[in-house]
Amino acid sequence: MRDYDKIIMNTTVTNETKYSDGFPVEDMNGYAIQAAWVGALANGQIKIEASIDNNTFFELPDSAVTISGTGDQMWNVTGVFYKWMRMAVVSSDANPIAVGVRIYAKGALP
Repeated sequence: MRDYDKIIMNTTVTNETKYSDGFPVEDMNGYAIQAAWVGALANGQIKIEASIDNNTFFELPDSAVTISGTGDQMWNVTGVFYKWMRMAVVSSDANPIAVGVRIYAKGALP
């Protein structure tokens, strides 16, 4: 079993939706996501999405967090029965949101 600690998103979002690349979690026992954002007047949302084909993604239930100004969030995900995950950041206005997301996982990459 290996541990993975990787930055999967480091971007600025303004009045749009941006996605991280898909990260393979098929053989992971679980993973933790740590996100931090900066944007004093920013408004939006950050969430985890999952997929079995790395093409069609769906929001994980209860993963969406509202972005209002500067903040951070930690998710601990167990019971991973899908192959891919990615992060989605939605900016709902013209105020920029600078976002950094890191994943820590235990298991094996395919």
